[in-house]
Amino acid sequence: MVIAGHNYERHFGELTNLQPGKEVTLQTMDGQEYCYQVATLETLTAPYREERRREASEAVKNE
Repeated sequence: MVIAGHNYERHFGELTNLQPGKEVTLQTMDGQEYCYQVATLETLTAPYREERRREASEAVKNE
């Protein structure tokens, strides 16, 4: 799973505290929880953001 978002402190401000191996729990709007383990972190600079968005979108389509 790839999680992408602007690192606004209110929404994703804690992303800078993540490290590979840490567990993250995501909760859906209906209350379901999903637990994941961080494998890697990557911060994209402006020229690469759109390219990565397209790659992620294609990967989801192919699943």
